[in-house]
Amino acid sequence: MSFGECAALLKTMRPLFRYRLINAGVIALTVALGLGSKAYRGWGAVWVRDYGGDIIYEVFWIWLIGFFWPKQRVRGVAIAVFVITSLIECSQLIPFPASWKANVLWRLLLGTQFSWWDFPHYALGSLLGGASLSALLAQFDLGSKKLAR
Repeated sequence: MSFGECAALLKTMRPLFRYRLINAGVIALTVALGLGSKAYRGWGAVWVRDYGGDIIYEVFWIWLIGFFWPKQRVRGVAIAVFVITSLIECSQLIPFPASWKANVLWRLLLGTQFSWWDFPHYALGSLLGGASLSALLAQFDLGSKKLAR
């Protein structure tokens, strides 16, 4: 199927469905990029592993919230995600049991090591996530009656 055919097919879908389909694609991409950032070994690998993932992490959460609650104010969502992830970063100062920190899911979602340098990257991720989600939402009239069909 060509790009033009895909675009034509998307236009025949209901606005909310189209919005969520595109949103789900971005979420899948951020998951792949986030996991890939942990395995990256090329140029700038330390920055990509330590801070690139922080940016992607913020974008993921903003888009995930936008998927389920598209009518929420994006600015408020981006600020809330930044505050919550900052609190999670601060929680890394708490001496949790080593067995908890050894869990892969724990390390991926909550991290293991506090770093002040994570905060600017969280802020950048919140800005990028909020701006990109706002740009997508601007393409759809999610407040209209069209969604009720």
